[in-house]
Amino acid sequence: LFLLRALSKKSRLGNSQMCSTLLSLLGKRKPAHEPSMSGDSRVQKRAKLQRTLADLDAMLEQMEAERPPLQAPAPEAGNERAKNADITVIIGTSKLAENSAMVTRIMQMVNRSYYESIKELLDPRQKSYERLDRDEVVDRLEMGDAGSRANRVLHIAYRGQELTPDSVVGCMSSTYQPPWTERGCGHWGLLVVDKDSQGQGVASVLIAAAEKRLAAACHEIQIEYEYTPDNAYSERLMSWYEGKLGFKCSAGYRRGMGTQFRKCRKPIPPEASRSAKLERIRAIRSEVAE
Repeated sequence: LFLLRALSKKSRLGNSQMCSTLLSLLGKRKPAHEPSMSGDSRVQKRAKLQRTLADLDAMLEQMEAERPPLQAPAPEAGNERAKNADITVIIGTSKLAENSAMVTRIMQMVNRSYYESIKELLDPRQKSYERLDRDEVVDRLEMGDAGSRANRVLHIAYRGQELTPDSVVGCMSSTYQPPWTERGCGHWGLLVVDKDSQGQGVASVLIAAAEKRLAAACHEIQIEYEYTPDNAYSERLMSWYEGKLGFKCSAGYRRGMGTQFRKCRKPIPPEASRSAKLERIRAIRSEVAE
C-alpha cells in the first residue's frame, strides 16, 4: 500500500520517473501470512486502504484527462489479420507447469525451433539442440504466478478456443528489468514459433503482447541475437528485427565462425506507454481493492 501511495504521488512526474516507480512495485509481494491485528489496527488498515484507492482513482483521472484524443488505427492488411485472428496469447503460470504434457510441448517446441534455426552452423553429426530443459520451462511458467508483480514472464500463444498442449504454437519471454540493462529498459527474447505454424503471423501477435506489457513500466526495449553473414536465417532475422520491427543496433562484437552478437534497442511510443500504464494501474487498483 505504501508503494501504491508513492506511485500516486508521482503521477505528475515524467515518463522515466514513472517507470522507475512502477518497477519498484515488481519486487514487492504480499506476505504469505499476515500477523493478527487488533480492532484499532484493522480500522487503521481499512482507512489506509481507502486512502490508497482514492489516490489511485485521482491518478487515473488525471492520466485520462492528460491523454490526447485517440486516433483511428491504420488499417491492417486483410491477409495478415486473417492469419492470426484465432491466436491468443496468455502469460504462463504454475497451473500450466503442473501439466506434464504442456511442459513437454513447450520444451520440445523451443528446442526444435532453435535447432532448425542454427543447424547449418552445427556439426552435421549433431541432430538436436537443447535450449531449455524441463526444469527451466517449469521455472519460467511459475514466474507468472506473481501477476502484476512478476518481473519476467513466459508468454504462450495458442490457436483456437482451448489451450491444450496440441494447440500451443509459440512462446516468448518479456522482462521489465533484466540485470543487464539500466532502469526503465525492458527486454524480450526466447521468441519461438512452432515450425508448422511459421509464416502465419504468430510471432507478430506474441511480440505485440510482450511489447504492450513492457510499455506499462518501461520507456525502451532491448533484444539480442546472433548474426552470421550470408546465412539465410540470420539475414531474414536482421531484416525483420532491424527493419520491420524498428530496432537499432547499439552494440555488437565478433564471436567464432564469423558470427556477431548484436544488441539492439527501440523506444516505446509515448501513446503506447500511456495506454499500457493506464491499463496496468487499473489492474493494480483491482488487486488492491480485493
